Amino acid sequence: MKKTMVWLCVIALFVSFSLYAAGTGQGDVEKKVMKLVEKGQGSLADNKLDKAEESFQKALQLKADCAAAFAGLATINLRQKKTDAALQNYEKALQIKPDLSPAVSEYGKLLFGLSNQGQKSEFLEKIVALPALEKAEKKMFTTSLYLLGVAKITSKQFDAASGYFGRAAKLTENDPALTEIGLNSGYMLGVSLGQQKKYAESNAVLQPFIEKAQGNTQLTPFVANASYMVAVNLYEEVNGRAEKIKAEDLSAESKAKLAKIEQDRDKIIRSRSANRGPKLVQIDNEVTLVKNQDVQKKKEQIAALAREVPVADWLNKAISYNLPQVTEDAYVRLGNYQYLCQNLEEAKTTYKTLIEKFPASPDLPGWKKFLESLEKETAPKTEKK
Repeated sequence: MKKTMVWLCVIALFVSFSLYAAGTGQGDVEKKVMKLVEKGQGSLADNKLDKAEESFQKALQLKADCAAAFAGLATINLRQKKTDAALQNYEKALQIKPDLSPAVSEYGKLLFGLSNQGQKSEFLEKIVALPALEKAEKKMFTTSLYLLGVAKITSKQFDAASGYFGRAAKLTENDPALTEIGLNSGYMLGVSLGQQKKYAESNAVLQPFIEKAQGNTQLTPFVANASYMVAVNLYEEVNGRAEKIKAEDLSAESKAKLAKIEQDRDKIIRSRSANRGPKLVQIDNEVTLVKNQDVQKKKEQIAALAREVPVADWLNKAISYNLPQVTEDAYVRLGNYQYLCQNLEEAKTTYKTLIEKFPASPDLPGWKKFLESLEKETAPKTEKK
């Protein structure tokens, strides 16, 4: 019995010593790994990429799940413009340690170092495809989505742009730290939808973002542009319907009148009256009058339609911010909208203001010509004796 107890004590001491030795060894490994990572980062700071890579690879030999070492290798890859390898190493680092910010520290440097727009888009698409990145670096991820949307809208891929802007806007909802990127994404989503002629969808995005941005002086340009875009969407909707009305055939009433006039023409032609020449001229005048009356009725129909839509309210809101890049376009739209509403005196006033405020604009000759046509249209009619 005593011998058994002695052996048990010996075994217990041996196990305890083994565990202690193992723990000490593990601790030594961690220290060596840390030193190698620090050495690699130091070499990176001196731009000695070969030495840095050697240190990080040694660290991974000692500890296969060293996130910092993978992050270091990714940085080396980026500096060597090996984007695919960089992305693979970033993903490994983020899978091991999702909150590892250094894993994407040189993302911006690389992105803005790419001069070719196609290269930027390709790199951004790979960035947003990293499964671990969305949670690890939400700001960078949403910024990448936004920049990718900008790249797509620049190349007129509006549907793809809407998808990226929509994702960025959704991810930044109710996140105070990402307010600016969220608002910018919302605005660009509205612009992209507008370019696809999805005017109602565009305004459904822009108006809530305008409300959120209201009162924030840093976002004044955004609010001014968004207000202008809402007005443009409304205007384009109205103008589209106006074009359909203009393209419609003559009304049944006008057709009946013209049919009667043509019968009268035939009678005059068949007659051998000495004064049939003046009568045929009168017939031509009657035809012109009926057609002009039909056009005028269409104008009145369009004007009634246009007056129901608050285009002017949104344009005046955009103008009130007094941003040159918005104000000029807003005045032009306002004058055109007033003309559509047949508020000709208001349209004249708007174009006079436009000419006064922007005398150096290359569009000045066109504005003056349009104003002249408005002056003629509103001039008092004098009856011929």
